[in-house]
Formats: sequence, C-alpha cells, structure tokens
Amino acid sequence: MPGIGKLVNNARRWIDIGPIQFQPSELAKYALVITLSTYFDHIEKPKSRFKVFVFSMFLTGLFFVLIYKEPNMSTCILILGISMLMLFAWGLNLGYFITMGALAVPVLYYLTTKEQYRVERIQALFNPWADPTDKGYQIIQSLYAIGSGGLFGMGLGQSRQKLLYIPEPHTDFIFSILCEELGFIGAIFVIILFVLFVWRGIVIALNSPDRFGTLLAFGVTSVIAMQAILNIAVVTASVPATGVPLPFITYGGTSIVFHLFGVGILLSISKRIKVINDTKK
Repeated sequence: MPGIGKLVNNARRWIDIGPIQFQPSELAKYALVITLSTYFDHIEKPKSRFKVFVFSMFLTGLFFVLIYKEPNMSTCILILGISMLMLFAWGLNLGYFITMGALAVPVLYYLTTKEQYRVERIQALFNPWADPTDKGYQIIQSLYAIGSGGLFGMGLGQSRQKLLYIPEPHTDFIFSILCEELGFIGAIFVIILFVLFVWRGIVIALNSPDRFGTLLAFGVTSVIAMQAILNIAVVTASVPATGVPLPFITYGGTSIVFHLFGVGILLSISKRIKVINDTKK
C-alpha cells in the first residue's frame, strides 16, 4: 500500500509505526492458523468437505494475493503450505489435495517465471559457478561458510564470511554463519532443537482436550517447522534462495514477537491438558 508500506529493496513488506517497523506477513501466518482452526472447529467432516475446501482456498488466496503484491513469494509459499497442513489435520480427502496441487502448480510456475530474478535464482541453484560474482554469489558464499566450519567450527564470533561476504548474514543466511562458527556439531544441535520443538508441538496437539486446541497447536507447530525447514534448505542450496527467517534465531523483531506469540499459544494448550489431567486424578 503506497503511502503506508515502507519501500525497502523494491518491496513494501513493512509498515512504520513511529520508531517501530511492523511486518504484516508475520501476523498473517498466525491469523490464517487461528481463522482456519476456528472455522474447522465448527464444521462437521462428512457433510462439508467441499464447503471447507472452497472457503480455505478463498481465504488462502486472499492472503496469497496481498502478500504476493509486496512482493514476497517465499511467504506466499509458506501460506499455501500452512493451509494444506491445516486441511490435512482437519481430515480432508486426498482427492482435494491432488486438485489443490493441480491448481497451484501452474499458478506458481507462472508467477515464478513472470519475474526474471526468480528464474535466475532457480538457475543459480543448479549451477552457481556459472556466475559466481552475481547470481550464484549468495549460494557460493553460504557453502563456503558451511564448509569452513568443519566438525567443531571456527569458534563463536569468529566467522569470516559474515564480514561483507554473505549478504544479510544476520537474517536469511544466519544458519550458514552458525555452521561456520559452531561447525557440524553445532548445526546438528540446532536442528535437533527444532525437531524436539516440532515433536512436542505435535504431542500437545494430539493430547488437546478439544478439536480447536488440536488444530491450533498443529497449525502453530507447522508455521515454525516449515520456516525452519525452508530456511535451512535455502542456506544449504537445497532450494532456490528465498527470504524466510530462521525462527527464534534470525534478527527481526516482528518475526520473533509472533513466534513467541505462537509458543505462548502452545504453552496455554499444554497447561489446559495438565489441568484436565490433574482434575481427573
């Protein structure tokens, strides 16, 4: 929204509120989870599958279009993924997912090839050395950082790649710096922490006393899990470069605040489980 959104690197992803910068797309992820959880909780499965599918696609499409116009393609993909996981948790038939995929693939293909820089990122993923000083620069420098870390790393704060080599070393590519400073052991430790977080989130979801709590816990866990997977995949050159932060680690106030908001929801549901179990005893 010109006049409201702040233009940074040819994208309007931020809103200035006095001294505070707010990123609406971070709120959108959890808003989608809460809205779908509330809606699904009031719908019976056998009678309303098509209705649920149409509503979910409409709501997801609305979020998708608004975020795409910023532009922010990586968050758009996350929004699609969150919606699909929420529908899976609710119990939608496989046929709907096939339909959703059939509809999404050509749309994503068109939106990706529409912008030349997105095509270049995909090309750079397969052969970054074809243009090591421009299109493949980020990937190459990230892999240098990961490789330099070895088994135990160069030591906390001793990274060389963060000294004007890797663009945005404190945000999108912070995991590669973590690998360089803490090595393979440190990287595996961080991944294990995320795995434990996801596992506990799923346990909370499965033990929730009501369907709303189950869907909400699963949705919150999905947001954090998908972001962690996508960020790590980007810095290890497993997928094309995107601007997805690593939850709880990447610098960024809006991202951290809303992820902590999500953790608060999980803890609230977990507390309810404990209270109910104690009451039964």
